[in-house]
Amino acid sequence: MNVEQIRALIKAMDEASVSELEYSEGSVRLRIVKQAASNTNGYAAAERYRCAAAQEVEPAPPNTSVRGNNNVVEAPLPGIFYRSASPGDPPFVELGAKVTKGQTLALIEAMKMLTSVKAAEDGDVSAVLVENGVSVEAGAALFEIAS
Repeated sequence: MNVEQIRALIKAMDEASVSELEYSEGSVRLRIVKQAASNTNGYAAAERYRCAAAQEVEPAPPNTSVRGNNNVVEAPLPGIFYRSASPGDPPFVELGAKVTKGQTLALIEAMKMLTSVKAAEDGDVSAVLVENGVSVEAGAALFEIAS
C-alpha cells in the first residue's frame, strides 16, 4: 500500500461522509479515523485524519542470545516495555527471581495491543536491562537469564 492509495481512501471517506474506515490487503491492515479539530477562532473546524497501519504477523519468540553464562531475552517487536500488567501491580519478575520456560517476564505495548515477553528457558533473572515504560526496538536486550 502506498501514499496515493491512502489518499484515495481518504477521498472516498469524504465523498461517502464516513468517519472511520478499516482496510486490509494481504497481511497489512490500515485504519483511518476522521476527527474534527478543536476550533476557537470562529472559522469552520478543519478535519484531521489519524492513520494506523499494522502488519499482522505472529510475534517472533524472544531471542535468547548468550552473553557469558546468561541468556539475553530480547524484545520480539518494537513498543513500550512494561514490567507489570497494570501501573499498581507488582512486576512480573524481580532481579534474582527463578523463572520457568514460557513464564511471562514483561509486556510490550504496540498499537494498543499487548504482547507477552516470555522466558525461553528455566533460570534466574540476573539482570533487568530496561526501565519500565521505556520505548524499545525489536531485538533490544530486556533481561538476562542465568541458566
